[in-house]
Amino acid sequence: MSTYYTINVTNNSDSGQGFFFFQAPISSTVGAAQSHSLFQANLPAYASSGSVLTFCVSQQYYACAQTELPTAATNIPFNGITSSQPIELALPAGPSDNNSTNLSVNPLGLSPAYPQAGVMPGAFRIVTPAYDAETNGIINIGLAVKFPRDGSIAISSLLEAAPNLTVDCQPNLQFYVQIGAFQQGAWLNFPIAAEGAAVCDASTGESTFNVTYNLDRTWTVTAQ
Repeated sequence: MSTYYTINVTNNSDSGQGFFFFQAPISSTVGAAQSHSLFQANLPAYASSGSVLTFCVSQQYYACAQTELPTAATNIPFNGITSSQPIELALPAGPSDNNSTNLSVNPLGLSPAYPQAGVMPGAFRIVTPAYDAETNGIINIGLAVKFPRDGSIAISSLLEAAPNLTVDCQPNLQFYVQIGAFQQGAWLNFPIAAEGAAVCDASTGESTFNVTYNLDRTWTVTAQ
């Protein structure tokens, strides 16, 4: 069984194209989350280059937290500190996995995952402490993914934290490929970005997807 989700993109259009990858936002018990670009690259036409673009992330889940810092550069995503911890999803029944983590605010951090009862099945939990939101600024929490090529972490989906909350976050295993350019970490308007995108649905057990951008600007997706 694969331990990665892999998407191979072939550009069968008549010119080079930019492609970016993102994941459906997490579902949570406290409100709506936002998606962020995971990766982007330019890919020349296959007919003239023979090139294929591969996107690959670990199937391991990562809880994450991120705090924004003041900056004069508004076009740089995630000017701040990011913390992440590997975490498991709660099971419908049976013994608890390491499904929960505690947020610390000053300094920012997440505790190693530990088992806790009552977490929503298919979700992990982030517990926030009491803190002064005005003093500490905006803190976002949610899901991150890990790239096997170098072990780096990328933010996938975040929502704004608040003091004294128990937040259950349920990952959605739908990955999307869209034409255009959104650098890693950039916030996406998910409904707009997902419109007309190629959908790679890993929720049914497939882990490898071959995606073709066709000459007529449609997509073909095969899974295995």
